[in-house]
Amino acid sequence: MSNQKIPKGLHQCKICGEYKGKMLEKDLNWGDSFDGENKEKSTQYLSVSCLCDGILCPKCKKNKIHRPISNYYDPKENQIWHIPYFGGMIPCAECRKGNTNLLKEFQNIKWGISKEEFKNIFLDKHWVDYYPEEKNAVTFVETDNNVYISVSAFFIVNNNIHKLAKISLCFYGTDYQRLNDEISNDLFEKNKGDLISIYGEANYINNNLPMELYMSKFINWETKNSKITMALQLSKDYHSLFLSKNILSNISTISTPPSVGINIVDINKEKEIDSYIASQSVIMKQSQQNELEKRLEDFYTPTFQKLMGATDDETKKYFNDVLNRAKEISKQGNTTNLPNNYGNIILREELTNEKIKIGLDKKRAEGVTDEDIKWWWNSTDLERSMALAVDEIVKMATVEGLIKEKGFSEDEAWEKIPKYCPIFCDPYDSSSSDNRYDPLPFELKNRVNVYIEKRIKVNYEQFKKEMEDSPNFNSLIRKEIEKNNL
Repeated sequence: MSNQKIPKGLHQCKICGEYKGKMLEKDLNWGDSFDGENKEKSTQYLSVSCLCDGILCPKCKKNKIHRPISNYYDPKENQIWHIPYFGGMIPCAECRKGNTNLLKEFQNIKWGISKEEFKNIFLDKHWVDYYPEEKNAVTFVETDNNVYISVSAFFIVNNNIHKLAKISLCFYGTDYQRLNDEISNDLFEKNKGDLISIYGEANYINNNLPMELYMSKFINWETKNSKITMALQLSKDYHSLFLSKNILSNISTISTPPSVGINIVDINKEKEIDSYIASQSVIMKQSQQNELEKRLEDFYTPTFQKLMGATDDETKKYFNDVLNRAKEISKQGNTTNLPNNYGNIILREELTNEKIKIGLDKKRAEGVTDEDIKWWWNSTDLERSMALAVDEIVKMATVEGLIKEKGFSEDEAWEKIPKYCPIFCDPYDSSSSDNRYDPLPFELKNRVNVYIEKRIKVNYEQFKKEMEDSPNFNSLIRKEIEKNNL
């Protein structure tokens, strides 16, 4: 039992014995949590509910389980545990006691069974829509001592007939967060023992893999019909995904990988199912890309049409030209594989990755906030690239205006661009030619755009005078940031 007192604001329920109420984040034990340092200084309150506030077990309809999207308090560790949205589909502790070992269940499954046959074997499981776009996969989740186990079955599909070819188990913390290294190691060793008891000694064990593989341990078994692999990824491996020439590029991970993962595959269909999964992933990404491009078209087309006074067909062609330019920018920047929640990722990694921390500290010195980081880097790569492509259009329009209104030559007009337009770049990327203009961090772009729109609406003449009086536009922006006007 921890010597820490129960946090102020919580009281013990007389019926179930658990605690409930509201408490300060900083009163909890955050241990080695990735955000522990910030949490220990936090003034935010957390709501905690007890079992009485929960819902009935979906299996027995008798016992209560904690309510989905809620927190419950662990007095032993002085911590809270979050119940994710799918927690309401996981049975109570009493029902889970009857569950047999999953790995032993999978040992007896026959490859080639249909999706319906697979689901019938696990009728008591709680299925989630984890791969909504992929028609060849089904997933259920289980929990064991606050470790969430995601079990996905993958099928080869021919003539609308599904045949089981692969099963994957991934182990996570709550809300699919990574587990800490101690828990991950324990899970790996426990499952290693279970797998040895089922399949015998492993064919291959490696506890010292090259860093570029991003794994600490890897084990392999083979039987007549199956190939079984298990991998452990500790924090040092995960962090190595983010080591590159700068903190903003060369990241190849698409989502948070599990700390421990087990794959069981039909040994005669291994290449076919991996190829099929890859092809389905391409189809899914293309569908998502098409939806994103349609959203961008709906967002930008009205503005383009208003500025150009063009027909619908002309505007659509113009949008497609800008979109193609955005794709070029994305390719040149080597950022196409950045995950859509990259802002959250780098803020989390900052706590343990010195290189990322140094880069973000430099940006914060320019006035960048955490919200700016999340706004820019949590956007899709195409959205960011589209914003940069539109910036190029604004600069070209400004050049045309300077030539027409002030009689500049084209070269003279381009030289004046830093005076009338903000210049954005990664100020710490020495390879960029824009560094000679003392560029602003990309993350400030939204606030700068809002500021410009506001100044134009309120008093455009005064705004123009301030631009003329400033050495360049970025200098004006920096002064406004110092005055908290932006």
